[in-house]
Amino acid sequence: MEVQVSDDQLSKALKCLPEKKRNIILLSYFMDMSDAEIGELINVLRTTVYRHRTSILEELRKMMEE
Repeated sequence: MEVQVSDDQLSKALKCLPEKKRNIILLSYFMDMSDAEIGELINVLRTTVYRHRTSILEELRKMMEE
């Protein structure tokens, strides 16, 4: 998936994530897809996408604080 991220710090943090985690964030926040749409696309439950997304955001927050 190719998405342009203009913030260098965020771009670097996203590149550190495994592809599946990065795709969930990109689809959610850059492609404006719902958890249900993402779940259907990557073949997981909506609730799984939600749990992954919230934990990934925490992980990104910690990375960006460093």
